[in-house]
Amino acid sequence: PYGVFILLTDNPEKLLPTVRSRCVELKLQPLPEKLLRQELSRRFPDAHPDTIAAAGVRSGGYLGQAAALLDNSQVPPQTADFVKALATRDALLLTQVLVPMEKWKRDQLQEILSQWLELLESALTCRAGLQTVFPLAQQLATARSSQDLMKAVAALKKALEYAAGNVSPAAVCGWLTWELR
Repeated sequence: PYGVFILLTDNPEKLLPTVRSRCVELKLQPLPEKLLRQELSRRFPDAHPDTIAAAGVRSGGYLGQAAALLDNSQVPPQTADFVKALATRDALLLTQVLVPMEKWKRDQLQEILSQWLELLESALTCRAGLQTVFPLAQQLATARSSQDLMKAVAALKKALEYAAGNVSPAAVCGWLTWELR
């Protein structure tokens, strides 16, 4: 009487029949666009209306996913410099961003490289005509071609693979500096 278990699944048929027989099924629906925008505007008063609209579209109307997208739209200074370096094709600035990161722990490096990968993928979707939650992705999409962005995505995926494979952060950053120049 004091506890409730919530099982979330997109495939209830895979649950055991004995479990399913004791469950009450609740089908969750996306929020109406107007209600979603109002709630996101309340939670993120500093967010631009276009960013809120993009988060609503990208989340499929689900408030939690849209809020997570807007939470992730705050970027560390390295990311802003990384985008500026890529957008302007400034190899020196790229080097200045990556060299201090050579001393980072592997998990820190993987985290920011994953963020950069998400940003580049968002820039690609922006080039394809979809709205983006990240203003920096819009900046990259207008500054670089799809082929350039694809090359950078491939390089970041490889760098993440190297970092996960126990390659030192210094070697990963050095390789990435060379690959993205």
